[in-house]
Formats: sequence, C-alpha cells, structure tokens
Amino acid sequence: PSLLSMPSFVATKVGVLLALLVREEYPTRWTSPWQDTWQSLRCQSVSKESLLTNSSRRETMASLDMYLRFLDGISDEIVYPAATPEHDSGNANEDSASAALSSVPRSAAHSQYLSLRREQVKDSLRGFPLGSTGSGAVVAPCVPLEHTDAARIVGWLLDVIATVTSAATERKATATVSATTNSQENDGILEIAVRAAATLKRYLSWVDLRLVTHPNLVNCLLDGMGGADAATVSYNNANTGNDGDDDLGDATAHDDATPGTMLAVECASCLREIVTRGMEEHKKVALLLELKVF
Repeated sequence: PSLLSMPSFVATKVGVLLALLVREEYPTRWTSPWQDTWQSLRCQSVSKESLLTNSSRRETMASLDMYLRFLDGISDEIVYPAATPEHDSGNANEDSASAALSSVPRSAAHSQYLSLRREQVKDSLRGFPLGSTGSGAVVAPCVPLEHTDAARIVGWLLDVIATVTSAATERKATATVSATTNSQENDGILEIAVRAAATLKRYLSWVDLRLVTHPNLVNCLLDGMGGADAATVSYNNANTGNDGDDDLGDATAHDDATPGTMLAVECASCLREIVTRGMEEHKKVALLLELKVF
C-alpha cells in the first residue's frame, strides 16, 4: 500500500519489523539495512525542491516519516531494550507496536542471545569488529569514523533537519497562497524536522563522542534553536511551577507551541544530551572556542 494511505500505527509496526530484522541479520546477512531502506523509500538524499513542490511534498514527507519510524524502532529494540517487554509474558496493559510484536515469553538462553545480538549491532554501527563484544580486551574500530553506519545515520538526520527548516523558511518567504494555508503547510514540514531532532537525541547518548561533538552537529542544533516563538516560550516559562529548571520537553505538551518552538526544544534537548555525555575539560573549552560561543 501507498505510504500516503498507511495508518500511522501500521507504519510504526513496519518500522519495528524492520528494526527486528536488523537485530537478527545485521551485519552478516544484511550488510546495509540503512542504505537499502532509505533507497527503497527514495529519501537517501533529501532535496529542498521535493519539499517545495506541491506534487512531491506529501510523498517526500511520508517517506521521511517512515524512515524516522525505522530509526526509532532501532532505538527501541536494540539500544534501549528496557522499553520493550521481552522479559515479560505478555501483559495486558502493553499497547505499543513494539510490545505487540515481541511480547512473548523468553527463555534465559534466548534473552542472553538477544542481549548479545544487540551489543553486536551497536558495535557494528560504531565500526567495531563483530567478535569484539564481551571479549574483555580493548578493541579499536576497524572502520574509519566517517564511514561507520552510525555516522551515516547521524549525518542523514542532520541533513533532514537542515533541509526541512530551510525549505520551510523559503516557502514562508515566497508564499503565494493564503497565509493560513501556507502556515499550516509550513507547520507540517517543520514537524518532520522536530521528529528528526527527537530521533537524533536518542542516538547521541551512545554513538562515538567525536560525532556528538562535531561542530557541524552542534551548529545545526544551535541554528534549530533560533526558531522558537517568543510568546510561546514565555508562556511555558510562566507555567513551570518551579524555579525555572523545567523539563525541556514541556513545551511540546502545550497546544500553543508552534513547530518552530518544538524544534528549538528538541535541539536544546539534544545539546543537553551532549553535555551529559561528559568530556575532558580542555576538550569542552576547545569546542566552545571552535564554535565561537563566546
């Protein structure tokens, strides 16, 4: 069926199924799931033109949405398995797509196998040899950082955020339709950038620190924070109910938060994820100087 007519819950299940295939087949029997999937969805290279052209915009957004669901499925099934019920016996309260696909009793041996496979997938994503998991020895990556699949995924997410926000800005500046219609379409486009930033945040906690602190990544996040609506931010700050140390995710819970504000919130959350990773002080200073923050 067409992605345009696929219900969101079905699309989520498809993303989870692809993630489960990656868990079982990558990298030995399925060597390039990321490239194969984005080529099938025709979203390997996101063009601003496809988002500005009425005839292709909806298809492009649907393809991006599906690939983001796939990457979220990878996070749920491989990186953060505690969010899934693999060790349960199928609780009646489980209603997520991941739960529906994997809520079956697991033997201890099978649970150990799944744990090993998850570590192997994460190691392969970061460029480590497949047999390095659990060896106890310090193993160096066998793939240059820029050629790892983790780098490709992070790079793709940054490209989506940058391209989508640029397309929304250009469309707003050159709009020839009614202001209301154009605003709604721009919001829909920006929501893809919000989704991409939220997905990126889930990867920043475990990919190579050199990727996390790359100036291109940090600058993209800083740019994404520039689109917050002042009125919405003020409203959220006035309703924190504490001393101002509110959860960065609260802005997305308010009905009046614009997609620009939600993107700023997600980008700020990504930056917080980078800070919590920790790094040596001299590297922090060097990064701040390189970014010209001061």
